[in-house]
Amino acid sequence: MTGNGRRAGRTPQLLQFLMAHVLADPAVQRIVLEPDVDNAKSVALMERMSAELGPVTEVPAPMPDLPAKRAQFAFVSRPAGAQASARVASSTNAGSSSWSP
Repeated sequence: MTGNGRRAGRTPQLLQFLMAHVLADPAVQRIVLEPDVDNAKSVALMERMSAELGPVTEVPAPMPDLPAKRAQFAFVSRPAGAQASARVASSTNAGSSSWSP
């Protein structure tokens, strides 16, 4: 996805869609996220989404040709996820490609 300006800045909208879809199931009480700890933009987005930052953990490589990563675990509760999704949706409706709480 890199290098394509038409997709730049769409991560908040993608997360809003995914959170709304996952939280549509009433059995889901929280969402666990694990961005790379060195990806400051992703970690900052998790914080703006009201995620509670958890431990930094070494995550094993999912496949032999991929490296392991240091993940910053983040947890979004059901109420916080609903509020964050609403913030993203309202900023998207206003024509903004980014948002802040």
